[in-house]
Amino acid sequence: MKKKLWLIIFFALTIFCFSYIWFLTNLSLPKLDGVTTIRALSSIVLIKYDSNGIPYIKAKNLEDMFLAQGYVTACDRMFQMDILRRLACGRLSQILGPVTIPSDKLSVALNFQNRARQEYDNLSYNNKIYLDAFANGINAYLANNFDKLPFEFKFLNYHPQPWTGIDSIAIMEYLNYRANDNFEYFKLQNQITNKLPSALCQDLFDNSQKNNSRQNNDFNKVLNSKIIPEIYNIIEPNPNFNQPATLFGSHAFAIAGKSSSSHGSLLACSKHDSFTNPSLWYLCSLISTDTKLVGATYPGIPGIVIGRNNELAFSEVDLKINNQKLILEKFSTNLSNYYLSPKGYLKSQIINTKIPVRFYKDIDYPIEITRNGPIISRQKDVGVVLYWPNYFRQSHSMETNLNLNLAKTLSSATQALNNYLGSPRQYLIAQSNNQILSLLVGYFTKANLEPSNIMGNCIEGDKLNYSYQDGNGQSPLKIPVIQNDEYLVSLLNMPVKVINNLNQGYAIQVLIQNNINQGRLFSLPILNEIESSAYNLLSLKIMKQIKTIIKEANYSDKYLNDSLNISNSFDGNISGDSAAACIYETFMQTMLNNMLTPKLGSNLTLKYQELYPSWTSSIAKIIQNNDAKWLPTGETSFKMCILTTYLDTLAKLRIKYGDLNKLNWQNNHKVTFQYFLKKLILKDANFNLPFLDFGPFPIGFDNDSVKMVNVEPQKNKALYYKGNCGSVFNLMIDMANSNEIYYNLTPGQSGQLMSNYYNNGINNWLSSKPNIIYFSETELVEHVSHKLLLSNR
Repeated sequence: MKKKLWLIIFFALTIFCFSYIWFLTNLSLPKLDGVTTIRALSSIVLIKYDSNGIPYIKAKNLEDMFLAQGYVTACDRMFQMDILRRLACGRLSQILGPVTIPSDKLSVALNFQNRARQEYDNLSYNNKIYLDAFANGINAYLANNFDKLPFEFKFLNYHPQPWTGIDSIAIMEYLNYRANDNFEYFKLQNQITNKLPSALCQDLFDNSQKNNSRQNNDFNKVLNSKIIPEIYNIIEPNPNFNQPATLFGSHAFAIAGKSSSSHGSLLACSKHDSFTNPSLWYLCSLISTDTKLVGATYPGIPGIVIGRNNELAFSEVDLKINNQKLILEKFSTNLSNYYLSPKGYLKSQIINTKIPVRFYKDIDYPIEITRNGPIISRQKDVGVVLYWPNYFRQSHSMETNLNLNLAKTLSSATQALNNYLGSPRQYLIAQSNNQILSLLVGYFTKANLEPSNIMGNCIEGDKLNYSYQDGNGQSPLKIPVIQNDEYLVSLLNMPVKVINNLNQGYAIQVLIQNNINQGRLFSLPILNEIESSAYNLLSLKIMKQIKTIIKEANYSDKYLNDSLNISNSFDGNISGDSAAACIYETFMQTMLNNMLTPKLGSNLTLKYQELYPSWTSSIAKIIQNNDAKWLPTGETSFKMCILTTYLDTLAKLRIKYGDLNKLNWQNNHKVTFQYFLKKLILKDANFNLPFLDFGPFPIGFDNDSVKMVNVEPQKNKALYYKGNCGSVFNLMIDMANSNEIYYNLTPGQSGQLMSNYYNNGINNWLSSKPNIIYFSETELVEHVSHKLLLSNR
């Protein structure tokens, strides 16, 4: 009886908790219809929402337009915006407690907030007005919904502070830093470099990364130092918010009007990031008498980052080059805060700060700064500096973005981008008169300016125009125009005109060129077809090599013949029910383990496969070259190695599936959209949060697909892969199409738990089926779901 009573109490409490959460989440849903009063407006603003929850804002002037954008963004993403702000300003621990202290220390040391304040002070007059208007819109939402904020605020028992323009710039500064946050990858490279000869290391990392695989003595000293645990608690903080896998990034391509069926220039962009809910991207349409903007931005950032206006379409791809490093500083044992430099001992700068910590006392955190940057770890006479060239200068990111939004010509767009000094990136711009343009912008160090490091996949004759302006070997990069009569491609963080080696980016170039060779004109559906293609030529060459070796060996049994019959249908494309793709991938992984595990150990081999999406291409090239130095122990030739590996692969598949025809790609590849706050606090947690996590869902793409999903093999789960990041947002634009643009966003537009737009994008993302943002108000009329009027009365 007592046990039964406890069960009743337990179920009653469970029902009460879920009911309470349901009540809070419904209470916080934004008002989408009717009239809302915002005193700061100068005139009425009309907001229409389409069937996917995208707001279409129409105002009489730019100031009201940006104010309304701040309001509607806060309605959908206020909690996510506040977390991003706290992440940038080092204030996570104030609400989450001691678990996020390492992340706060790093943000405070990198000084995002103060640098954002300086950048705000230097904004042009108009852009400062627009940024302040955006902040006023967010604050209007906070004031109008003081007791109806998203349930996360109630759950964590705090209320967000008023928003400022400085907060938006701080988020942009943080995202600038994160674009090149690649210590994990370079740590892996150094670990492998220490274990293998340089010739083997170069085989494991493609040509564009050879320079980075050189041994870095300073970094290795840090890796071997006694203070490494403290360093990596900061550099690789747990939490690790939305950090993309290194060397795994966005791509974009543009088609000139002469090859377009509409005769307008075309632009497509795919952004890659962690699979989180909500996404890091937010869609909107902004209309005033001065401009019309449609596209995507980050929550908390005014305007759009990727999209189009009436005259131009634009996208950016972060280069993710080695733009950060660790430097050891030798400090004097006699003179406090003096460190050794080529000119003798210099005194470091000390800035005293406090980090507020919930459930714990506030932490005094003095930041020590040398000529190379902030000290992130110090032990007696040794300090470790995080060197990042953007640390000592303003990036002008906000000024650049707002000016680009309002640019009307290629010349004004180029002028806007000339002022940008943030993390290196490439912009592709398509103009309404059918011209396309590529601009390489950002702040580089001298080492980054080696053409092989930045332009490794470009044909001979593409040269970077750059110069040095100071004695430290740092310089803004002069912008080259890389232009082609028919198309431009930017892939995997490398600016590319023509790709001449077999890597992941090869697929898009091949597909575009094949269409041109066949006289096929491009359109938005064809752009989507290219975006979602999983074409991979290397796999076809390897499968042909396997079949030849089996035929020469005259080795045959029924199971082997069945596998070859299945493989005969493999054209390099990955479909959800592809058995041939399963055979190929299992073969490649078996070959990887046989070659690398004896040399690196199982943990480092697994880490290589997880962090380096190009691993299958690297292994394929080793196989193609019949490289004897990679032969596993006991093997006498690569032909015999390929045969025995293939037979070993079939044995694994036979044990797990029995009938090879039952193999199914999607059964083995899963992706879960983790609630972003869980991912922030509990990195790589393997449990689900009901209603907050979505998945696992089957995915139809592998490491070598154009629409890449970076898959991580699961330990102790043979033939099972977990997608940890990939293509989370796609945009396709035809500048001759004044009615609509295509997009795909995961998982949905809203961050409000009970919203109809919370996870409504997942199915389309899984099927690569695009949605539509309407550029024309006439086309939008039939798809309006809600109308909201913002009034100053």
